[in-house]
Amino acid sequence: MDQGSFDEGVLRDLMQALAQDDNRGAALSLYRDFAERMRRSLEAEPSAASAALAEAIRRAAGGAAPAG
Repeated sequence: MDQGSFDEGVLRDLMQALAQDDNRGAALSLYRDFAERMRRSLEAEPSAASAALAEAIRRAAGGAAPAG
């Protein structure tokens, strides 16, 4: 997998665009998939900024489940 597959700036941009388009579920799914790929491939977690964005989107959607 190439390094670009883990570009969190791109991830956050896509998440924000989906959330602004009232597609919060897709934004959160994108984050969950990204986090899982990071864990499997890099044994790492997404940055605090990405996790915070996911949490903000989750709150806006009325959800209470933890990120990741």
